[in-house]
Amino acid sequence: MAMNETHADVDIFSFANQIASELGGPVTIEDPSWKVLAYSTIHDRIDSARRKTILGHAVPSDYFNLLEQNKVIERFKAGDDILEIPEKPSIKFSRRLAAPIRLNNEVVGSIWLAESSGTLNCESENLLKRAAGVASTYFAVRTKESSPESELFLFQLLQGEGDMAFLARYFHLSPKSSQLVVTVDLNSISHSSKSLINSKFGKNLTEAGIDYRVLEQSDITHYICASSDNNDLLLLPRVEKSVQKTISNEISHFKIAIGCVKKGVAEIHESRSEADRVLNYMKTNLIYGFAEFNATRTQVVLSELILGMSENHETLIGPLQRLDDQPATDRDEALSTLKAHYDSFGNSSEAARVLGIHPNTFRYRLKRTIDLLGLNLSDPESRLMLELQLHHELSVRPLQKS
Repeated sequence: MAMNETHADVDIFSFANQIASELGGPVTIEDPSWKVLAYSTIHDRIDSARRKTILGHAVPSDYFNLLEQNKVIERFKAGDDILEIPEKPSIKFSRRLAAPIRLNNEVVGSIWLAESSGTLNCESENLLKRAAGVASTYFAVRTKESSPESELFLFQLLQGEGDMAFLARYFHLSPKSSQLVVTVDLNSISHSSKSLINSKFGKNLTEAGIDYRVLEQSDITHYICASSDNNDLLLLPRVEKSVQKTISNEISHFKIAIGCVKKGVAEIHESRSEADRVLNYMKTNLIYGFAEFNATRTQVVLSELILGMSENHETLIGPLQRLDDQPATDRDEALSTLKAHYDSFGNSSEAARVLGIHPNTFRYRLKRTIDLLGLNLSDPESRLMLELQLHHELSVRPLQKS
């Protein structure tokens, strides 16, 4: 089978053997999360890294660190066609050449060639580039078939469910990088306007140097935006600039909500929740354009309070919602601690006297409650919002008398 053959039904293991034969070294073909899809079987001499990779069907964690040190993902995304990692005798790792497999300018996999079986073909780099081009046909079919899997994992990421370490690796997101969620409401606008937003916004994010993932759900589109340089001070302005560039005179009735910048994959769902809260506020008040949570936090919380009081909600709202999962006794203790704090104007000794406990015990309970709610009481706005929510909650569900 010639290397320039591009039939989608090609046997990928036979293809791996063909590449290995022409290039003179063992080959593995991997997906974006470094899972092994195929490997050559015609070379006997292999190093420890290849053996462990094949047996585990994925790159082992100790060798994954080597990929990070050599900035493999970043270099692939930057446009490198061939990447070389020198040998590491101390960990039994032979020299590697790798080529990214691209589909529509996005890296969807990679081909790895090891030098553990002897000298490689002098044309190995050019041949590896050609092989990556041929492999893209296979990935075109595979990507189409696996899209539901990707959508499921993106949904889990936005919900804060599942194994965060796995999801970060699957989507090539740095666990500690700066990230935020942009939620776009495409309801009640024309089909052409929807297409314009989806095409222009993604393009603008790329131009701004922002890595992103997209999940479309009915008339709502979520964009997970990540900073390529991990600088949270730059991520939000870049996103806002991209949003503004997307707006044109042809689009009038649309809503784009932006959550706060978070550190790490595990906090993405919090940014998504903030974006959703802003979007609900925009819908309730018929606001169009774009808004970000930090700039509209007071309006958002007040809107939620007014809605809650008008509908006499029996559930907690705002940060106090986190008490929903607590036992009734723990909930009442937290609420009584907050009430005593506000009633005593922040005087811990007076609050402790009212509750009949030691001041140190009160301070411990207050810190535990604030940590649970994820609040900063040194922020005047946070204190005000919490006090309003507390009054509303106690009016709907008073504390149980002990």
